[in-house]
Amino acid sequence: MGVLATIGTTVKAATAIPKKLQDLGKAEFAEPILNLLQGVNDLTTECLELKKQLQNANEELRKIRNIAQIKQELKYKNDCYWDNDGHPICSACLEKPIDPASIRMHTEGRDDGFVTCPVCKNTARSKGAQPIESSVYYNHGDDIYE
Repeated sequence: MGVLATIGTTVKAATAIPKKLQDLGKAEFAEPILNLLQGVNDLTTECLELKKQLQNANEELRKIRNIAQIKQELKYKNDCYWDNDGHPICSACLEKPIDPASIRMHTEGRDDGFVTCPVCKNTARSKGAQPIESSVYYNHGDDIYE
């Protein structure tokens, strides 16, 4: 059983104490105990919310690390990333600040030397088009960083 579950069980069991105190004629002690129990309940609720936020942050960090690992394995050339098997990966989808994804681009329906992303419709030169060698860069709005 986790710490928060143990606290919840303890608080639930402790709620009987004020009733017992009233039955024993010690009602003046019941109110402070009820206040204490309410405070513990509020803290438990806040802890559960913080736990949820931490889980979400950890998931986001996992995604960022995964994309960083993918980028390390790719080469940037002709306006897109290329995997080791020679497949183009959409740079726009891979560099999105929210929910980045490694999307393979396609030549379907094109005979002009370009590839298209099926998700965002971004286009890039295919390997057969006039090659432009480039170091990997990150495009953030209008600013380009090498």
